[in-house]
Amino acid sequence: MKRILCLTVLVLSASILFTGCALLVVGAAGAGGVAYVRGELKVTESVPHATAVRAAAKALSDLKISVLNQREDGLTSLLEARTSGDKKVTIKTRRIAEKSTEISIRVGLVGDEGLSRQIHGRIQANF
Repeated sequence: MKRILCLTVLVLSASILFTGCALLVVGAAGAGGVAYVRGELKVTESVPHATAVRAAAKALSDLKISVLNQREDGLTSLLEARTSGDKKVTIKTRRIAEKSTEISIRVGLVGDEGLSRQIHGRIQANF
């Protein structure tokens, strides 16, 4: 009887804990906040797409991260760069509306949250 009770409490606790985390991540992304999921920092900014692309390129320049490739059409852009430590940095932007742009930042293969947030901070400073 004790074993069943302990297992029940454990399962309920785990389901509450994991459900709560998922709701926080979804809530942050849905509210236009910043979400760091699976090695990628995603944020929706209230700026035109062209402004976000210019700010991202300037942020990389400010941080002395070398841009190797830049592609852009009217709706999306891709910036590929390398840090001095040879980490790959990828910044993608996607136009959502006239004054709303989604920005995704990935550093390295599995992500580097600290550097991703630092790059995002510089992008915001350049708006």
